[in-house]
Amino acid sequence: MKLLIIAGPPSGGKTAVIRQIIKNLPEGSFPAFLKIDVVHATEDQELEEEFGIPVKKIYSGDVCPDHMGILVLDDALRWAESLSRNMLIIESAGSVSGALLTRPIP
Repeated sequence: MKLLIIAGPPSGGKTAVIRQIIKNLPEGSFPAFLKIDVVHATEDQELEEEFGIPVKKIYSGDVCPDHMGILVLDDALRWAESLSRNMLIIESAGSVSGALLTRPIP
């Protein structure tokens, strides 16, 4: 399972970057997408319709979206694996400015 986390401020272009990543994934890549946000957003539905990938959305409420991501990471990875996905892309509306992290998960 490959894990890709993109975090940054609202309207920072995170979803646009994710669209380009998905469009350019190598053959054999089967991503799932998790959106962690503090307000109502529709990016998850748009990506599901545009690319036909499974998506989930979590509203973090009073919890920082980055912290929420850590709290749900294990469940999110299991969800993606249960759908036979080999990549999980997480978009977080957290305070990390433009962070891009990738790490293979054994």
